Amino acid sequence: MSSGETIDPYSYVSPRRPIPALPKITNDPVLSQKMTRTRAKLAQYRKSKLTQDMLIKTLHGQATSNLQKITIQNRLGSLKKPPPSTVSEDGEGSTKRPPPFPDQMMSDDRRMRLNYEFMKKCVQSAPIPTMSEDTWESILTMIPPELREEPSYFPLIDSLHFEIEKEYELSLRRYNVATTLLKPDSGGKVPETKMKFDEEGLDFSTPWRNSYEIARANIAQRLNILHPSMQTILNLSQKYVTTLLIDCSNLRKQGPIDAENMKNNVILDCEKNEEKLMNSWFHEVVNIFYDKKSFAHLKEDQQDSFYNCVSQLMANILQQLLINTIESWVGLFDPKDQNNLPLYKVQLVLEEGEMCFSPTLTELEEMIKSVVVTVCKSLQNVPGVQSWLSGAATFVPVKSGVEATIIDANTKLLSERVKGYFQSPKEHLEMLQSKYQYLVDGTAQKDVEEFLSEDRDLEEQLAKILHFKGVTSEIALEDSYGHYELVDLNVDQLKSSLMHISNKMVNQLLDALVAQHLKSNNDIIDEFENIKTKALKKPEDTQEMIDLIGFTTVSTTETIPKLEKNISEAAKRLHFLLDHYIFNDNEIDLNRTTLNWPSKIAPIFEENDEIVAEAKKEGETQLGDRREKVMLDLSKLMVKVEEFNDCGDMEMMQQYVKDVMQVQKKINELTGEIEFINKEEELFQWEISNYCEIEQISTMLEPYQKLFTTVLKWQRTEKKWMDGSFMELDPEDVEAQVEEFWQETYKITKTFAKGSKKTDSKDKLTATTRRTSSINPVASSEQEAQDAYSVCQRVQKSVKDFKGNLPVVSIMCNPGMRQRHWNDMSGVIGFDITPDSGSTLRKMLKHNLDPVLEEFEAISNAASKEFGLERAMQKMADEWEGIFFNTTQYRDSGISILASVEEIQTTLDDQIIKTQTMRGSPFIKPFEKEIRSWEDKLILTQEIIDEWLKVQSCWLYLEPIFSSPDIMQQMPEEGRLFQIVDKNWRDTMKFVTNDPKVLHATSMPGMLDKMKDSNNLLDKIMKGLNNYLEKKRLYFARFFFLSNDEMLEILSETKDPTRVQPHLKKCFEGIASLKFTADYDILSMMSSEKEL
Repeated sequence: MSSGETIDPYSYVSPRRPIPALPKITNDPVLSQKMTRTRAKLAQYRKSKLTQDMLIKTLHGQATSNLQKITIQNRLGSLKKPPPSTVSEDGEGSTKRPPPFPDQMMSDDRRMRLNYEFMKKCVQSAPIPTMSEDTWESILTMIPPELREEPSYFPLIDSLHFEIEKEYELSLRRYNVATTLLKPDSGGKVPETKMKFDEEGLDFSTPWRNSYEIARANIAQRLNILHPSMQTILNLSQKYVTTLLIDCSNLRKQGPIDAENMKNNVILDCEKNEEKLMNSWFHEVVNIFYDKKSFAHLKEDQQDSFYNCVSQLMANILQQLLINTIESWVGLFDPKDQNNLPLYKVQLVLEEGEMCFSPTLTELEEMIKSVVVTVCKSLQNVPGVQSWLSGAATFVPVKSGVEATIIDANTKLLSERVKGYFQSPKEHLEMLQSKYQYLVDGTAQKDVEEFLSEDRDLEEQLAKILHFKGVTSEIALEDSYGHYELVDLNVDQLKSSLMHISNKMVNQLLDALVAQHLKSNNDIIDEFENIKTKALKKPEDTQEMIDLIGFTTVSTTETIPKLEKNISEAAKRLHFLLDHYIFNDNEIDLNRTTLNWPSKIAPIFEENDEIVAEAKKEGETQLGDRREKVMLDLSKLMVKVEEFNDCGDMEMMQQYVKDVMQVQKKINELTGEIEFINKEEELFQWEISNYCEIEQISTMLEPYQKLFTTVLKWQRTEKKWMDGSFMELDPEDVEAQVEEFWQETYKITKTFAKGSKKTDSKDKLTATTRRTSSINPVASSEQEAQDAYSVCQRVQKSVKDFKGNLPVVSIMCNPGMRQRHWNDMSGVIGFDITPDSGSTLRKMLKHNLDPVLEEFEAISNAASKEFGLERAMQKMADEWEGIFFNTTQYRDSGISILASVEEIQTTLDDQIIKTQTMRGSPFIKPFEKEIRSWEDKLILTQEIIDEWLKVQSCWLYLEPIFSSPDIMQQMPEEGRLFQIVDKNWRDTMKFVTNDPKVLHATSMPGMLDKMKDSNNLLDKIMKGLNNYLEKKRLYFARFFFLSNDEMLEILSETKDPTRVQPHLKKCFEGIASLKFTADYDILSMMSSEKEL
């Protein structure tokens, strides 16, 4: 403001408080078109209301500003300073000067109060912790229980809770202000009261008049839009603004058009009209600027601004042309005016098992909307006038692009209108889908497959075929075309596809029916052929003859009637198929053969009767001959069995066994022959013959078979024991077998002893059959019976004699006998009795060992005890061969750690106890050195595992901690010690992984010492770690709420503040999580109830 100007307090407006301009009330044309009359009235009312509110607000602001100006003017009026000299209208000088303004219109006191209010708002907006549940529970206890538990008072209690929470928050905010800020008036913390403020004054510290005048002059000089050339451009552009890039007037008259062709035509129209504009309008615009004299007044620094204005004006004109074209295209689809609405070709087709449009309605919609995109891409390479006049090789195009909001609004409106036109075609498709969807989605196919997978009668099959034939006819009668506002729908291709599917179902059913028909015919023919083959086959034996008679009976009474019923059904099925299926020559012959079989089967049964009569006569003759032969063989076999009474030679036992086996074989053959004869007799319906002699012979043979077999087995076994290798005798096995032989011979002897006491009442055996054959009785004398009995007695005596040698076998053949024991026995008897490869039991018995047998028994018992201890030691050692250290990978470190060792610990405890017990045995002396060594090894292994598990436990705890570089920097000494332990641990685990057997793994040199040293170092590390954590807790007391593991998780990742998130609840009540920025700055705190 110049010093010569006066201030009008009623017209002056501070540059810092300009009068706000009224906002522009936009009237969206797209929205207006969609509004109904009621909505339009409501929108007009809202616009008027908004305008009125803005005017009232503006007037109120002006009144407030004028009041402030009056106040300032009154204050300025009290300042009396000499006015500046001015020149009056008559030329006479005047000494009046306006008073100078102060540098600043705000006092220090007022600024302090404003600062106080600002700080007060900041303190009041600080986060306030919510009231704890304990406080609310304490308040609830003051309400009587009968009122607190009454459901009708629950709303009142909730309201009370809400009011208390609000009062609690308000009290805390007042307390924060009272304890945080110093009030300017009192200079101390005083209760909260509202401060009084003076009216806000005007700030005249910044001059504005000069800048205003300069800006006004610049605008007047540089406002290029007022140049005459701009008006010329506008005038000559009027005839082109109405030009459209695409011709939309004759689209409906062209009839149904292909969407893709339409898209290509639009592109060609846009290119053609763009070229037309460039050859006409653009050249006319450029010609305006060829006369340089008309623009000589433009300074060099103004030319760029001027031509930019020209380019912008051209851009506006081109934009308007594009917008007109877009709106014209969108207007074609107006439901209220469908005169020029284009008609698109669309087909209903079947693709990938679905009925759909081709092109799809979405594709058609996109093609229609692509016209807007194509129009927007037009006229984007129009060069600017300045670059065109300069003749440069490259030019700067005019920015004539349409705003995205306009494009989006028109595209959205176009999409809504197009989708409205799609409703009728969709309903057409839905109608077809509701009727025939089961054909295309596989339901019909699945239904046919399920139908064919089950047995169905003929009526059901015929009904199913006729159903799908009816579906085919129904599809053929559907409309082939659907004529709608935007779409000309062609349904022929879909109908053809649906009919093809329906016919496919018919063909599947027909094929299945034909296959069933042919199979049924083949089965009928095969059954007749089978009857013919069996009926005309001559039987080989009686059973076949009887089977043939039964077969013929069943065939005539059951099979033939059933086949005749099947032929009747086949004839009915054939009658239907003749109207729907074409048979080939082979199938026709098959049908004829099937229908002719009933007339051809009767002569076959007559020939069968003759064959059966002849076979019956021949079979009866053969049966009589076989009965006579069996009677003769039984007589011979009885004589052979009775001769075994005379077999008493001990040297002939092997031959006796062979003879018994031959007799037994013959008995089995006769038994089979008798069964055959009885079966034949039953088939011929004769009286059944009873051959009781065969049972008597078997009963008589059984004792001899047992006797001879047992005697032969005993002779062989005794020879093996007496003359076989002495060192291979097993006392337990020998004793068990001797006892078994003794019991067996005792039973046999008892059997033959009964036979020797029989009286003469059983001197004769007579067997009589119902035929003419007979067998004479055979007498057996008492002397003959005593031959077999004497064999039993001799064998029993031999077994009894051998039992007397069992003590020698038990003592001398002890598996625990070692050379030291044989030496002791040799010293007792007086000569070397140690057995060698040639020693036998027979030779040992010749030494007359009875006098020293008791001393030998004591030595043998000691050997047995020592052998038991030796086997126990070996068993313990063998048990460790199958016990391994189980290891598992530790994370992704590549290092293994011990898994469960419970089995190893249990085995160690058991074997240490067993070893210590064995050491106390009086028989351990020969193995004392070995047992002590074994005990030491077990104890060493146990100590190693105990130390090992301690190291592993601490290592697993500390390894993640000292893997953090932050921890290593804060605890360098403990980190160095842990590296030593870590190296020992890794070496040990590598050794164990290579050979995981327990005894092998614990045999690593110095393993126990390494483990003990590692445990000592780990104790030092843990002590240092605990001291480190205690120090951190003293620095920040809330760390006392966290465990060591939780503190280490935070301290090991000092570069990642988010690691503190899981532990906030323990450290701070009411804070559940923090929200960080990308730079890890804290934005806000969140409670467990998601409150910020």
